[in-house]
Amino acid sequence: KRIIFILPILFALLGFLIALNINPVFQSNATLVIEETEKNIVNIEEVYDRDNRGGFRSANYINNQIQILKSDEVIGSILLNEKDKNKILALYKKIPEQFFVRNFKFIRKNFSKLKKANINIKGYIKSNLGVAHIRNSDVVNLNVSSRNPELAKFLLERVIEAYLKYDVDTKVKVT
Repeated sequence: KRIIFILPILFALLGFLIALNINPVFQSNATLVIEETEKNIVNIEEVYDRDNRGGFRSANYINNQIQILKSDEVIGSILLNEKDKNKILALYKKIPEQFFVRNFKFIRKNFSKLKKANINIKGYIKSNLGVAHIRNSDVVNLNVSSRNPELAKFLLERVIEAYLKYDVDTKVKVT
């Protein structure tokens, strides 16, 4: 009888401790419409093979833009601004620690040193940035996940601004 009463209590206690250690993850989402710019010059392939080539080229254009959004150049341009970089670092340091790290000293000493020493902002942004193409459209969904809601929102805004700046700079270089 003791095992029947003690075993569920132990499982409930284990579940409670695991639940205490889980921090919420916040996600910021945005939707971008990426349209291919109109060309003034007509390509001969567009005239004779319009049905077969048009969708393929549009899909390639969207995929190229997705890769540009994820690229080191766009993400690295966020970190060029010292004010933004410092704000990202400050928000990153405000991420709440897990229950065990926060409440047990021997874990806190070892874990806090690792967390503060190994901050790779570019890697953090890349690992938490999600870009998804909506099928048969020019729409791309962006999302940034973080345990700090302000950081998720701020990073998403900066990624979009960096992408738009990159797009304008590229167009200026081409012209």
